[in-house]
Amino acid sequence: MAYCGNCGTRLENEKFCPNCGMACRASAEKSVVRTRIQMAAEKNQWTPAIITISAIMLVIILILVYTSGSNTIVGRWKAGNDYSGSENVEFFRDGTFTWTSYGYSMDSFSGKYSVQGNVLNMESPSYGTLSLNFKRDGDTLILESAGGDSIYFHKVR
Repeated sequence: MAYCGNCGTRLENEKFCPNCGMACRASAEKSVVRTRIQMAAEKNQWTPAIITISAIMLVIILILVYTSGSNTIVGRWKAGNDYSGSENVEFFRDGTFTWTSYGYSMDSFSGKYSVQGNVLNMESPSYGTLSLNFKRDGDTLILESAGGDSIYFHKVR
C-alpha cells in the first residue's frame, strides 16, 4: 500500500495524487525522508518556547534562593545570650527594622538597614548609623560590634 509523500493520501497505481496533485513516482524512501524533515521542523518550532520557559524557571529559582538564602536576616530575632537583658530585633523586607531592649530600662529604636557582604548597616534617628559584622548560621544570627562584643540571636518562629 502506498501513500502520497506530500499529503498522506492512500494511492493505488496513480501517477499523480488525486488529492494534492503530487507526482506519485516518489518512492517510499522519499516519503520517509520527508517525514523526518517534517518531524525535525516540528521539533524545532518548540525550541524557542522551551528556552523561554527554562529562562523564566531559572529566574524564579534564583529569586527564591536569593530571598530565602542563609544570609537573609529578614524576620524576628531574640537575643540568646546575657548581653543586657533581653534584646529583640525584627528586620522587614522593606529595609526597615525595630530593635527593642528590655534591660535596666526599656529602650526601643527603629530605622533603616542595609546589608553589604557581611556588614549590617543600621541607621536610626536615635543612634545614628551603626555598622556591625554579621554572620548567619541556620537559625542563629551573630552580630559583632567593632569592639568585638557579640550578640547571638535566634530566629523566632
